[in-house]
This record gives sequence, C-alpha cells and structure tokens, in this order.
Amino acid sequence: MRDPVHRRHPHGEGTYLVEEARQRGCRFEGAEDARCRRGCGQLRPLGRVRRDHSWRRSLSGLERGVIDACEFTFPTVNYSYGLHEVTKYISMPTYSGGGWYDWLVNAKAWQELPDDLKLIVDVAIKETTLLYWAKVRVETEVVLDKLKKHGMTFITWAPEDMAKLEKARYQTMQKYAEASPLYAEKFKSMMELAEKIGYKP
Repeated sequence: MRDPVHRRHPHGEGTYLVEEARQRGCRFEGAEDARCRRGCGQLRPLGRVRRDHSWRRSLSGLERGVIDACEFTFPTVNYSYGLHEVTKYISMPTYSGGGWYDWLVNAKAWQELPDDLKLIVDVAIKETTLLYWAKVRVETEVVLDKLKKHGMTFITWAPEDMAKLEKARYQTMQKYAEASPLYAEKFKSMMELAEKIGYKP
C-alpha cells in the first residue's frame, strides 16, 4: 500500500481509505480474545479479519515489503522497537488503546480490610491510571516530533472513513455487551461518560 498512497500524496498529507484497506487485505496481530474484541472485531463489519503475526515477523515483513502495514501499540513503543526504520508511513490518528492494570488480592484478606484502607487503594489505582495517561500523552507528542524529523509520511484518515470505523466499533461493542453482563456494565458506564462530554454514537 505504501507506493500507491505515496503517489497520491507526494507531500505526505492526505487520506487513507477504508475501501483501499479492504482491497489490499490488512492484517492484524494479537491474542484471540483481546485483539479480536479491541481491533479486528470492530473491523469485521468492514470486511476485515484478524491475522496473527509475531512482532518480529511483522518487522521483517515490513522491511522486505511483503506486509504493507501493521498495528502494534502506542507510537512510543513502536518507536522503541524501530518500526520507523522499516516503514515510511504512519496512519493518523495513531493507536490509542486503553491502559489498564491487573491488581490481584486475596478476596478474604480484602474483605477484612477496613473501609479507609480500601479507599486508599482505590485512590492509588485511579491516580496511577491518570499518571499513565498523562505520561503517554507527553511521550507520544515527543515521539511524533521525532518521526516527523525522521522523514516519515503522515497519512490522515478521511472523516467519512473515521465515521465508518466508529460505527463498526460501536456495533461490535454492542454485540459483546449482549454476550457478557460484565462487558455490558462497563460498556454502559463508558457510554454514559462519553455522552456527558458530548459524544453521540
């Protein structure tokens, strides 16, 4: 996909088309459950299916030109892995998956804790999440500036294609909410917050 996109947008600005992605067979990497729900599940309505590849295989494929594009994680991680050394293009907006933490505790011991100590743990977890997001935002801006200086071409998705992806994502989330009470609870909470800040699916 690199060459035809570059020919259309020789100055590094332009749009990346959903239909073009469909025709060229994008591939997606990752674990069956998490990736399928987060990435490929939402792209399935657009005619895409997930393909598993190790990071090393993806890097090698990009370098040899047999893989047109890949999605791994935040630009900061991609940069540290040297992705910018084997590809010329970056799609905008970049990947911005949610950050979460697994916190394990003995249920009996947790129930025996007084409420004030439980509150301290709850506040600490929330603060960690906020610090995580602040760190990612700052580091991403720094890395994007480095990528521009490195000479990478930034390609922006067209608004109409972003709308298609948004619709597909919402439909996929609804499907998982119907199958899982826990997912439904989190989905409802997320959408309520989104609506408060002006988002309407």
